[in-house]
Parts: sequence; structure tokens; C-alpha cells
Amino acid sequence: TGTYTIAAGSLLANAPFTVGAFTLTAGNVTANSTLTTGAFTHTAGNITVNTGGTANTQAYTQNGGNIILSGGDLVTTTFTSSTSTARTIQFGTSNINATSTGTVVNMATTANCTVTGTGNINITNNGSTAITVTPGALAEANSINYNVIAGTYPLTITAGNVKSLNFTGY
Repeated sequence: TGTYTIAAGSLLANAPFTVGAFTLTAGNVTANSTLTTGAFTHTAGNITVNTGGTANTQAYTQNGGNIILSGGDLVTTTFTSSTSTARTIQFGTSNINATSTGTVVNMATTANCTVTGTGNINITNNGSTAITVTPGALAEANSINYNVIAGTYPLTITAGNVKSLNFTGY
């Protein structure tokens, strides 16, 4: 496993595909199967996760570009989308699942961030180490649903807006 960068063109994962650290600076990544990466840095271009696909990352940082969840989920230890660069998160009905400890979601800076769909950010960690979620100040129409569905950890939700907050399983 090395470091991989896509600066143009496309990566199509139709079968399980595993790589090391990954950077998307232009072009497209499409997961129709399981795409597993190390830390994923996204500055431009599109990542699309289709039905039957899953993108598993060690940490996902969106510094720009588009996340298109079209039936498949983005599973990551931590999710960061905190920049003033234009970016979109298109949930459809799919989810982002954050599974680590510490700051698992950081959307503190929401300028130029557009969110669509009815998907959720699910916080799932069976441990007892503290977790922080920073939802940011998205407009209500762009706010995201958060589900805290497993664990016994202390949870801090910093200032920001959420569409709904569900503690089922917590």
C-alpha cells in the first residue's frame, strides 16, 4: 500500500479495491463495490458511492469537490468538511458513518457547503472514550440528521445546527 493521487481521469472500483493514503485533486472516484483506503483527502472532483458499494476510509477530509452517495455509504473513522471552499455532500438516502473517538465529525466552517438528501451521519463506537461532534452552522434546509447509535462514551456536540438528533442505542 502506497500513497495514491488522482489528479485527472477516473478510478472505478467494480470489485473490492484497497489502497493506502489517497488524494483526489480532480477527476472521479466511483465505488460500485468496496473501496478501502487509508486517509482520504478530497480537494476537487467527485467521489460517488453507488448501491452495492461502500467507501471505507481511515479518515476522510473534504477540502472541496463533491461527495455523491447514490445508494452506498461512506464509512470512516473521522469525517472533516471544514473549509470555505465550495463543496457539496449529496446524501440521497445514504449515510456517512463515523466510527472513531475524539472529534469524529468536524464541520465547523460551513461557508460554501451545500447538503442535499435525507441521509444521516451515524456515530457508532462501542467504546467509552469521549467523542466530539461539531456540526457547524449550516442553514436549516442544509442541516444534517445525526444518529448516535452505539457506545457509552461522553458525547459533546459543539455549537451548530442539526436537523434531528437521535440517541437510539446509545
